[in-house]
Amino acid sequence: MTASTQTGRKFRIGVIVNEFFCDEYPPLGGFGLSAKTFAEFFNSQPQYNIEVIALLPPYQGWGPVPSELHGTKVVEVPKGLRKTRARLREENIDLLISVDYYPNYFERLVALPRVPWIHWARDPHSPENWDQILTLIGSGYPCEYNEKAKFRHEYYPQLQILRRILNRNFCCAVQETWLAERAEAGFPLVGKNFFRLVNRIGVPPAPAAKTGRPVILFIGRLLPVKRPWVYFEIAKRLPDYEFLVVGEMDKRRHLEPIVEEAKSIPNLSLLGKRTGSDLHEALDRAWLLVNTSIHEGMPQSILETLAFSVPVVSSLDYAGTIDIFGVSVGLTKGNGLKEVDSFVRTISELVDDEDRRVSLGAAGRKFVEQNYSNKAFLEQFLAIMDDFDLETAAIRSTLGAEQAGV
Repeated sequence: MTASTQTGRKFRIGVIVNEFFCDEYPPLGGFGLSAKTFAEFFNSQPQYNIEVIALLPPYQGWGPVPSELHGTKVVEVPKGLRKTRARLREENIDLLISVDYYPNYFERLVALPRVPWIHWARDPHSPENWDQILTLIGSGYPCEYNEKAKFRHEYYPQLQILRRILNRNFCCAVQETWLAERAEAGFPLVGKNFFRLVNRIGVPPAPAAKTGRPVILFIGRLLPVKRPWVYFEIAKRLPDYEFLVVGEMDKRRHLEPIVEEAKSIPNLSLLGKRTGSDLHEALDRAWLLVNTSIHEGMPQSILETLAFSVPVVSSLDYAGTIDIFGVSVGLTKGNGLKEVDSFVRTISELVDDEDRRVSLGAAGRKFVEQNYSNKAFLEQFLAIMDDFDLETAAIRSTLGAEQAGV
């Protein structure tokens, strides 16, 4: 039970994240999109009696600090634990949810040490995952990480001690159950208290049959860990297909020379950032999505693509779930160029085999409908609230009415 149920005010959730899928708090990445859609869901449905606010780091853009983004109240959290604590106490927060982890989350997490906390491990890294990523070093291509990256979770011992001393309610949430093993290996704080919490994915009307020139799609920030140079090489090998790239480089621009060179590939189009209807137009056109990353969690880009009945060809197998909606070519270490032949062969086979391509696309769409719906999200959120012994009456009554068709 919380103060909100006693005073009649809305239950208030603070989302800890560094980005919010907008130009004011870039980049347009999966963590920011997860925070945005989580907030929009509750803030657009007053019947649940929940308000979500975004707890963001100091603003670095031009002009005044935004007070609201995507219909969500923005709280700019200052640096320094004393200032952070004073600012957050003004907001009467009942629950914290952190979207994965960055070191600058620490002060926001310890400022309200008795507030229940959901650690939403969107992309957990086990030691083995870090070893795989760091094979990029010395591969002839850039790597945005170094050996120090393995130790970015050193803050956990302090939080573990603080949590135990104050008996703080805590859980770790993952999108897919196979990510729990990674999280447990990478985060000493986590233990075995795992819940599932998906990001809701909207499913559009059934797509029309694909005709004309085959269109292959890449979605993601142009970062070394995504290995977009593998995709560029695939495009060179399949000149009869059209290759689209949705995404931008980060501010460090590690891959600028590689991206500039890719602009000369005649069948490759770099579309930059795309959201909303612009992104949906690209998804409508796509025959296949190609993911060349050396590491991923369960990418938002893949889930959104599956909703459009587009199969996936990937370096990764997502703990075997790729068999439902696509094909894995088998991950290799380093720069990934050894995978190019397998990618080219697999893409060509799926383009030519319409029945198999359509079947995989339909299975992917069903996977999203069943596992990433509003209903699945709410039921999972309720399970966490019950574990924390927090009030959920408004959600339960509304969800029950919806299930009964009222």
